[in-house]
Amino acid sequence: MSLTQAIDEAVDFVCAHSDQMTRAEMDEFQRLTESVYVSAFRAKLTDALPKVSELIPQLESSDPPLPPVQFESKLHLPGDWDPVLPPDGERPFLVCASPRWFHDMEVLRSLAETAAAPEADLDWEKFKKATKRSPKQYELARVLIDKGDWIEFLDLAELVWKDEFKEPGAIAQQIKRTNKTMEKIGARVRIRRDGERAIADIF
Repeated sequence: MSLTQAIDEAVDFVCAHSDQMTRAEMDEFQRLTESVYVSAFRAKLTDALPKVSELIPQLESSDPPLPPVQFESKLHLPGDWDPVLPPDGERPFLVCASPRWFHDMEVLRSLAETAAAPEADLDWEKFKKATKRSPKQYELARVLIDKGDWIEFLDLAELVWKDEFKEPGAIAQQIKRTNKTMEKIGARVRIRRDGERAIADIF
């Protein structure tokens, strides 16, 4: 997924839930945010993400004034969890996405259209030779770099091992071995793990 696509999905999601989000919807927004952040990091545009210090003045000067807010996710979406616990016991997140937040996301998108994410500086033939005795390392790197986004371990198991029940611990060990091989041949790629998800970072 490109950075512009990730931004569009995150902004569209906020627009579709402009008043409040359930906890499940916040979890989905966090997932969308992670895609934006990872793509922005690759394109060296993290400095252009919305900043709390620049969002606060507009929030404080709103009419009527907004109560103190918190900033959720790496996109710093303004809002707060409802102080009143509803009968179902699920406290919603009250969204306070200000015009400045949408402006900052628009600026980020404009920058994304002209920025190019770095290509994977990887000599595939050299890497293939280095992983001759462990071809799954090659397949793992191929899948993650081609995908360009987070992949769940369950999906990795099917794509690389053709086995949806591959033990997560075994996948984690393969990631470690693959990173060692990458380092050994001087490749500017590393596989990063977050729980039972993985992504190829290019630097």
